[in-house]
Amino acid sequence: TISIEVACEGDSNADNNSLTHSFRLLTGSDILYDFENAVVPEDFTFEVNDEGTLDPSAVAEFGETGWNIVSLGSHPYYGTKMLGASSWVNGVDQIDRSCLLPEVAVNADDACFVWNAGSMSPYFYESYQIRAWYEDPYWGRSYSTLAEVPIEGTDRMNRGVELGRFKGQNVQIEIRMISKSGDAISFDNLQFRGCTKPSVGVNAIGSKNGL
Repeated sequence: TISIEVACEGDSNADNNSLTHSFRLLTGSDILYDFENAVVPEDFTFEVNDEGTLDPSAVAEFGETGWNIVSLGSHPYYGTKMLGASSWVNGVDQIDRSCLLPEVAVNADDACFVWNAGSMSPYFYESYQIRAWYEDPYWGRSYSTLAEVPIEGTDRMNRGVELGRFKGQNVQIEIRMISKSGDAISFDNLQFRGCTKPSVGVNAIGSKNGL
């Protein structure tokens, strides 16, 4: 927990001068996707749940799925490669397109999924959700929305969600793009802590549509 206090000369109200915020310092990872090999992992799956069509210019850069490896220069933390996703889609007011990561087994109370993201254009800020798909004993294939980012700017942000509630279960993380009018976004350093790959194999719980 860190506390910061700022005071200005002549301030008549000192009650709002301090801010306290709790954070977790994370070191190491059990599963890491940093994309530095310039290859989209073959066990990533992509789904389109809107009626739009990816713009030809976006296809030329990101391929038919709209997801591809992009280079944004060199950075000591982000490296040189990231996973890019295009939201330049014609024919719909809002897209619904997803990247599903391979299934993981959640083993710890403090398990989490963390990532870094930033929009690629200062004129189009992207919107997305992070969802966890799991097998509910009563409802079957179900999901929980863990985070919603309505506006992701070009300043890259480190974000994370807790997975401890799923301890003892297998989950599949979905990055769901929901931009209304966009261009592209990039994700990097997708990391799991307190998780392992299930012994039954990747994507064992199937796609989010139950296929």
